[in-house]
Amino acid sequence: YMAASSALTADKLSVTFANLAVLLTLVYIENADRKWLIGAGSFLAIAVLTELIVLYIAFVILILLAARQSSVFRWEKARIKPSPSLKDFAMDIAMVLAGSFGSLSVVFLLSDWAMGYEFSIGFKLTLREAIPFSIQDNMHEFLQFLADNALLALGMLLGLYFAQSCPKHVIWFLLVWWLIAVFWLMIQIPLQEQHVVVLWAPMALAASWGFVRIGEWLADIAKSHWKSSALARAVPSYTLISILVIYVGFSVSQVPGLVYRAQNIRDQEDLKQSQAIPQAASFVQQIAAPDDCVISDDPVLSLQSNRFPPPDLSDPSRARFASGILDLEKIKEVAVENNCKAVIATSHGFKQNVPDMTTWMMEFYTHHVNFEGIDIYYQGP
Repeated sequence: YMAASSALTADKLSVTFANLAVLLTLVYIENADRKWLIGAGSFLAIAVLTELIVLYIAFVILILLAARQSSVFRWEKARIKPSPSLKDFAMDIAMVLAGSFGSLSVVFLLSDWAMGYEFSIGFKLTLREAIPFSIQDNMHEFLQFLADNALLALGMLLGLYFAQSCPKHVIWFLLVWWLIAVFWLMIQIPLQEQHVVVLWAPMALAASWGFVRIGEWLADIAKSHWKSSALARAVPSYTLISILVIYVGFSVSQVPGLVYRAQNIRDQEDLKQSQAIPQAASFVQQIAAPDDCVISDDPVLSLQSNRFPPPDLSDPSRARFASGILDLEKIKEVAVENNCKAVIATSHGFKQNVPDMTTWMMEFYTHHVNFEGIDIYYQGP
């Protein structure tokens, strides 16, 4: 159930694995030991299996390996400076692929190939056919992300400004990484708010360097204008403290906007429904045994009650309903085949996305109880 459910958002976890893949590639560039590339490939495969949104990291790793051969960027810590070699480049790619296919083989040997394809690649392909592409919507999500992370964007711009006289500085690789991620996000169908987390890593790394350079620049000014070297040495520390204060202040200033956006998503009815989940979960535990099938449109309630639906219904997202992968007929089929003891419908789940869902639940199940908008239809004893 946990493998197929989106109750725990997978985007940040997949980004973590993807960043580790990039990190291990950089470790390889530093010490020229190809075992790190096998690890990079393994983390890349795990990241893509977790969430396809990070597939673009494969291109980032490819650019890193190509840059190592061509010395496009200056790798100051690399102990071995390779001479350009197509054979070495091909061997690097082969090691990454070996790590990726090795991890994929292990995962597929221990899981259901068909279901894995349906819940990852098949679902994405179906979604692209069902939902029209909108560059305006994607751009809106991207601009909202920049507005929410304006300080990081500023730091990144400062870093690029200070590196303009160093065309081989590694910060330009971070810019390439970021631009690839932006392009990848722009072609997503649909682009959702949680997807833009792929931009954090390159922005944060570039911004941190930009803020450090600001401190060094102010220290140089202090040395040239003030005779006290102690005061000059303190400037970078004061600068970093000032940046931290500005960051905290900026974050606090965003709270009213975030609260306003949250209120548009969560009204008072939703709040009461959320607070009623423990009570509803306790009731489900009373009417269904741990091994019984219980269909629910709220994975959090499934987790709290420890009563789960079959894998086919473990991800009742709006995207799956919009794509046509899930519909009332599919729910009926699963309920009958698995002799499901109950169906749980919340205000923003089945009732909103499935026409005639309530009518079918009333006809199929003999009992009904409501917990602040959480409708539970179940078979009596």
